[in-house]
Amino acid sequence: MHKGVVIGIAVVATGMAGIAGYGVYNIATAVTGGSTAQHAGPRTVVDQPPTAQQAADVEKAFLDAWAKGDLEAAGALTDQPGEATAALTAFRTKVKPSAVTFTPGAGQPAPGASPAAGSSAAPAAHQVPLTFSAKVEFTGSTAAWTYTGSLGMVKMSDGKAAVHWAPSVIHPALGTGRTIDVKPVYAPPARSATATASH
Repeated sequence: MHKGVVIGIAVVATGMAGIAGYGVYNIATAVTGGSTAQHAGPRTVVDQPPTAQQAADVEKAFLDAWAKGDLEAAGALTDQPGEATAALTAFRTKVKPSAVTFTPGAGQPAPGASPAAGSSAAPAAHQVPLTFSAKVEFTGSTAAWTYTGSLGMVKMSDGKAAVHWAPSVIHPALGTGRTIDVKPVYAPPARSATATASH
């Protein structure tokens, strides 16, 4: 890499969603092939929301596990463990972040945003919507990718809260059957100029 080359990032969904200035993120092929993972066991979503405290506690546990790279633990805190673990693993494999930091309850959801509508039935009325801020860092880059995410928290038949899984949990621009990929973008070397004043 020669002097002056930088890496830039863009999030692309149906069109260009935003440029963060350090690499390119492109929605790529489906990790799960559009199939829905079947949840093993009798644990199901019930028709009532969790308490605010239950929702906040599980949001924190989910984001902590994801940030640490314990993706099976993170997946287990959702209502679709197999699908969630596969998608989170694909994100780590394709994006290859050097560090991921999440702050629960930070940021504001996008205008008109609603709780995730994932592959299992969980009406918005039965979800507790929560937000988080994400900071994704990369080796060799001094800039970080930051965005605000949102989670829909549901109550399970065992009385515990869970993250209602949908691809948008990873990033709000993601839809069903899609994931994020990384491509480097190189900018031309910056030109420098000096100015002199004459009297």
